[in-house]
Amino acid sequence: MNDSVFLQPTDGHGLSPKVKTIWFLQRMIWLVVFMVGLAVYLFVLLPRQEDLFKVLQPYRLPILVGWFAIMHLPGLALLPKSFRNWRYQVTPEFLTISHGVIGKHRTILPLNKLQHIEMESGFFESRMGIVQVEIHNAGGTNSVRIPGVTSEQANALRDEVMRLKGTANASI
Repeated sequence: MNDSVFLQPTDGHGLSPKVKTIWFLQRMIWLVVFMVGLAVYLFVLLPRQEDLFKVLQPYRLPILVGWFAIMHLPGLALLPKSFRNWRYQVTPEFLTISHGVIGKHRTILPLNKLQHIEMESGFFESRMGIVQVEIHNAGGTNSVRIPGVTSEQANALRDEVMRLKGTANASI
């Protein structure tokens, strides 16, 4: 795959470093939910199934630890790289968004096709002072989301896109 078509860490704008904390907290919450569910099954529900319990009883703790290692450690290890790869760039004609670690994604939106921009904050985002920016195109089919930018970055992005969108529309 040719990485030159994707925004590099020195291109455009990145996300707020606070988003790494939010991503980590969200993953930890899901981890706790799934670990509790698996623990309830292995230590409460499984003993009621006598035949299966006899086979799996000595392996309950290794199953719990193995599930954690297989399902969550790779995602936690890739968090820093995922953060570095999230980039967005505004040019006079396009908004380009690039992200991804294993599968890389690049979205190029023509400014003259953008309809509106929304900003929202979830529970953790609002406490950390960051927002998610969602950009909708005129057809309404392909909206894109930029997670974890500061309010100042989001306002600057909105203002720049609207200013350039006016210029792009005037040149048609």
